[in-house]
Amino acid sequence: MPQDEVEVVDLIAGTNAIEKSVVVKGTRSCYTSRIVELLLWLYDNEEHRNVLSQNCRDRMCKTEKQDNEYDERIRNGQLRTKSGKKSRAQPGQRNRSRECLRNLVRGMDRRDSSKCPIILTELTYKLLTKYMSTKSKLVTVDRKSAVKFLNEVKALGDNGDNGDHAIILDKEDANVNSDNEVLVKIRQEYTTYEGIRSIVAHMHRESGLVVPQDLDAMMAVYVKGSRRLNLLAKQTLGLKISEGKEHMTFEVYSKIARILFESGQPEHIFAHLFFILDWNLMKRAENCNTCMISHIRFEEDCLVFQFAKSKGAQDGEDHLGPWHVYSNPLEPHICPVLALAKYIITYPSVLSGKVPLFEGSDPYNRYTKIFCKVIKDNMDELRRLGVSDGDLGTHSSRKGVATLVAAGCTASPPIVSICLRAGWSMGGVKERYFRHERAGDRYVGRCASCLDQSSKDFAVSCPYFDFTGIKDSSARLERKKLVQKWLTDRIPIDKIESHVYNVLKFCFASICYHYDTLQEKLDASCLVLNSTFMIGLPEEIRECAKVAYPWTKTSDTPTFTGIPPHILILAELEELKMKFTQLTESMRKGLNEELNERGVGGSEFHTNQILQAISNLASKCMNTTYMNSTHEHSESRIVDLGVVDDSFHLIDEDDKFDELDTAIIESNNYEEAQVRKKRKRDEISSSLKKQKVTVGLVKGKLTTVRRDFKFVAMTTEQLIHHWFLGDKSKNIVPFCRLCAHDVKHLEQKNAKKILNKMGRFMDVIERYGRMANCWLEKKSEWSPQYVSLLWLNIGNAFINKYFANKQSAAWGTVHNAMLKRGCYKAKREDCKSDEEWNFSINNASATMQPLIRSIKNAKRARVSATARNRSTVHRATVTVEVGSGDGVASDGDYSRVNAERRISDLGRSTNHRATVVVEFDNVDRVVHSDDSNRLDVIGSELKPYEIGEVNEKLYREGNAHDEIVVLGVDSVQRYSFQKLRPGVWLNDEVIHAYFVLLQKRENNRTCRTNRSHFFKSFFLTLLFDEGKTNSYKYKNVKSWSKQVQGQDIFGLDKIIFACNVDGLHWTCAVIFMKEKRIQYYCSMGGDGSKYTKGLLKYLKDEWRTKKGGDLPDESRWKIVGFTNEVPIQHNGFDCGVFTCMFADFLSMNSPLTFNQQHITNTCRQRIALSLLKGEIV
Repeated sequence: MPQDEVEVVDLIAGTNAIEKSVVVKGTRSCYTSRIVELLLWLYDNEEHRNVLSQNCRDRMCKTEKQDNEYDERIRNGQLRTKSGKKSRAQPGQRNRSRECLRNLVRGMDRRDSSKCPIILTELTYKLLTKYMSTKSKLVTVDRKSAVKFLNEVKALGDNGDNGDHAIILDKEDANVNSDNEVLVKIRQEYTTYEGIRSIVAHMHRESGLVVPQDLDAMMAVYVKGSRRLNLLAKQTLGLKISEGKEHMTFEVYSKIARILFESGQPEHIFAHLFFILDWNLMKRAENCNTCMISHIRFEEDCLVFQFAKSKGAQDGEDHLGPWHVYSNPLEPHICPVLALAKYIITYPSVLSGKVPLFEGSDPYNRYTKIFCKVIKDNMDELRRLGVSDGDLGTHSSRKGVATLVAAGCTASPPIVSICLRAGWSMGGVKERYFRHERAGDRYVGRCASCLDQSSKDFAVSCPYFDFTGIKDSSARLERKKLVQKWLTDRIPIDKIESHVYNVLKFCFASICYHYDTLQEKLDASCLVLNSTFMIGLPEEIRECAKVAYPWTKTSDTPTFTGIPPHILILAELEELKMKFTQLTESMRKGLNEELNERGVGGSEFHTNQILQAISNLASKCMNTTYMNSTHEHSESRIVDLGVVDDSFHLIDEDDKFDELDTAIIESNNYEEAQVRKKRKRDEISSSLKKQKVTVGLVKGKLTTVRRDFKFVAMTTEQLIHHWFLGDKSKNIVPFCRLCAHDVKHLEQKNAKKILNKMGRFMDVIERYGRMANCWLEKKSEWSPQYVSLLWLNIGNAFINKYFANKQSAAWGTVHNAMLKRGCYKAKREDCKSDEEWNFSINNASATMQPLIRSIKNAKRARVSATARNRSTVHRATVTVEVGSGDGVASDGDYSRVNAERRISDLGRSTNHRATVVVEFDNVDRVVHSDDSNRLDVIGSELKPYEIGEVNEKLYREGNAHDEIVVLGVDSVQRYSFQKLRPGVWLNDEVIHAYFVLLQKRENNRTCRTNRSHFFKSFFLTLLFDEGKTNSYKYKNVKSWSKQVQGQDIFGLDKIIFACNVDGLHWTCAVIFMKEKRIQYYCSMGGDGSKYTKGLLKYLKDEWRTKKGGDLPDESRWKIVGFTNEVPIQHNGFDCGVFTCMFADFLSMNSPLTFNQQHITNTCRQRIALSLLKGEIV
């Protein structure tokens, strides 16, 4: 693409953003939440409200009323969800007040201290200590210990006036139980008070001020004293001494990893990898949030990670990698390489390197929820391992791996390497005297993978592909090509970076090595088993995946790293032991051969001669017996299974084995017959393996689907693979070949319903595939490579439109989202004139789809609809024509239902060609209901001569004021027309001219039951008197309705307005008359309440002026702002193009299925071509 055509997005941060980046996102979020709590406390205590700024008090007053109204609706049961159910929301959350305060905190400015929600000069030490005294917790302790602690506190001069240590001592109090225990209130951990001190400093810093030294010093003393008093309370009251979560032992780590590893829940694939990486990297769990596949490499025998920053090095000044992560093939459930492999073969889109490894705005929060739920659900098992409630958190794994690596063995790695990897401080010597070295980190990485540090197995390699066992060089080369082809068919190598492909190759080797374990241990519904990498994985590839040790390495074995000296010694001893064993066997074999040659142990026959004589005699006897019984054997063979090929013809194995028996009968020599029999049987087995599936008998009918088969959860890409390819290894036919009667015998109750959903879902996939020109007409031509190419081309656009760019979503979830958005609902779309339409089986309108689906198994099908009289469609006569070869004969006329049945029967035979002629009675025109029709036109590229015509006007130099387009009183000058070049903001001449063409198209429609009218941006400019009084002025547009045919806007279906917002942004507003809705369409996400409310007021005034009285059903009118269905622009200059497309699509009742890619690639050129031709194209 030429440099001037490349879309450039400005990502340079502004000054304010740069200054705020000093505090990282996570810390800033924590500060904000703590400041909000302080502000709420100040507001709730009226004597302290004067500490808040006037702006803060005013806004809190307003939001408090909104919260009270919201709570009242909850209590009265008036709050409902979108589905109409009663909301589960609880009152008292104060969500609006909290959001208001968060916005105030975010708006603090270093250059303007008045924007701080707190008057910092009024924030005194006494006020802060009073607030900190509210941070307490209740615990139940022994009464005598409570009294003792209370006396010790009083001895320090504290009488409890502040409520710091109020203790209930009344025996009659309900809080005292029979065990003589008492409920006491004690301080929270000292970190709570340290956090309050931090937010005070943060508010001063964000406001451009400095914390007063006396205030900071007194708070430091307070925090230090709180820490010591907490320790005294814990010791006296018998509470838990250690703070925070407990460290996670290896047994607990292994248990949780196994639960996640074997689970069938899609979310647990992500959680398993996050959990394993969190342990092995020894970093804070937040580090995994920003990890990208492009930051991961496979070097020698381990994965290598790099991070831009860590908690201890936010500026990235310290050396932050590489960090080495090793495989543990001995325990698959805790193997990091296998965990990564499971993840990327399930969600291969991450291999592009353009998206984070973990999708979503906050993967850490997502992981935390899953982790806590797993802990809760399996608490009974974890208690047997010594875990108590509240002991474990996400930070526990970091503590656990550090303990295991540093103290799990007497030969542990250097503490320096451990601290460097974990990012812990070592005082001033860190990065001054102690530097990062690969050897130390590699040793730490091997230990973190939980390999036994005292065993020779510590030196095990990662799984890799070893081809040295194949002696023939050509066969070895073919095997390598087979592995590479398997990968490139699923992920084209030109779509990913070379180092990412290397990561994929080793991950795939891990999948192959653990293939049997995965099949045995994973839940049957696990998405991993339905991955395109796993389905039909050949044994020839799996057997090449191996692991090695230093004493068994080959030329293909990766270089061993991270092995300490004591393990190397054990490895050398093992190698000597193996050589000694081989030498012993060699000596025994040689001695036996020498004794046999000399005839030791016999007087007349050597040993070999005796064995040969016995063999010859046995051969002679068996040959005679076999020749007598062969014929009887061949006639008694019974085969009860057939095999279905690609065309689903039944093949009986008897024909194959008859050839085998004939070959044996024709041979007179038993040994020769055995050799020929073995060779022939191998040929038959190889031939049968190439067939698709085995057919069985269920309830008297032949079927390819076992009764216990179930449709399991799959991603969209996995569904596409199963739809066209099935899974030969599991005897599963392609889903596209199944129909309702094939699955009605299944134990899964909703199988037919699921298959129907799949069909509808794949119709949408087909639409996207055709738009991207990557759809194959013949089902037999589909392969894993084409499935991968299809998803690479449509995956991002499809998922981004229907499910917020979540590639990991199951297809069923995406289907439900599409269902809610109404994308399956057929909409009527008018044609310009009467004409004949031919629909192929893969490109049928919604009117034809029920009929077309019934003949989807036919070899060829055509449906033609003939236009007749001008009225709506009421009924249809169906003529079925059947033929084989060149002859075609009419099979008769049927009603629609009977025609479907007849065609369904004919469609099951591949020897016939079925042609369906549908003649509609009382047809005004053919009603084409395909939602993608307008998008197909807009998204398609122009023809070469059209591109040349457009470019000639766009780029040819000339007088800037030459009129390129003239449309009545409207015209487009050269300088305006050339704003249709890429990356240029459109002006009103282009947009108004396009609206004129839209109105022309509307007026030319042969039957306009749904009429639309288009108003230029001048209408709203005059309505709101912009540039003058900037207020609503109905009289300015009072006469504009005369432009409408019939001079009555209330007879229209839609009124579409172009909006120029402050001369900076183009949007669109639409009045839907029949639906009584006014909606605003903004490609930047604006709600346009000014325009929508003004247009409602305009309707009232227009009705009052032209018809008299109040607007009917005024209360039923709805105002809609921004919705998720509205496409969003990704730059600052395409808003005008989006506005034109909004008007275009909405006037045709087409869903807004276009996106930024369509706008950039084709929409500008189409607008230009439409202006040049004088009609919408």
